[in-house]
Amino acid sequence: MPILTKKITPYLKILLDELKQQCLCTGKLIQQLENKNLTSNQFDAIMGKLMAQVVHLRSHCEIAEDEWLK
Repeated sequence: MPILTKKITPYLKILLDELKQQCLCTGKLIQQLENKNLTSNQFDAIMGKLMAQVVHLRSHCEIAEDEWLK
């Protein structure tokens, strides 16, 4: 019996593509934090963007999960 019994709907494909892009953006923000020469203001700005990205990822994952479980 195949493990994948559900199909990826067009809407789920869009959600997964968007999640992929968001993950790439999150990774870039984390890489920016690794810069040892950041000012306090730069660090705060990157952390603010990162926290907003995490909230967005979480909500987006919930939507994708709901779509998958339909």
